[in-house]
Amino acid sequence: MTGGSEELCLELQARGLDLTPRERAVTERSFWFTLGKYQPELRRVALCITAPEGEETGWVRCRVSVHDRAGATMLVEGADPDLAACVTRTFQRAEREVRRRSIRVRRRTAARPGGAD
Repeated sequence: MTGGSEELCLELQARGLDLTPRERAVTERSFWFTLGKYQPELRRVALCITAPEGEETGWVRCRVSVHDRAGATMLVEGADPDLAACVTRTFQRAEREVRRRSIRVRRRTAARPGGAD
């Protein structure tokens, strides 16, 4: 693994709702499917799922915080009435941010004198 020896894992926090084992499994699967390929570049990923207090059938909010090995932090949020859809879409947005940052870093490195050819 490049840049460190720790294995990437998902820090999951739920506020205002209890996640079932199936919901946790869907969340983990979505995490690995979208961000797993960036494991060498990432240091930490945290997901906070929040259900507004007093609303049992209301919208769910997700906040994904991605910390890369270069020290940058990317924060992405999403909301949806369906928990699985909210988690999946928010991870997809996070994946796009990670990809964009990775491309920018590679371009900057290649543009430097003595950078990659």
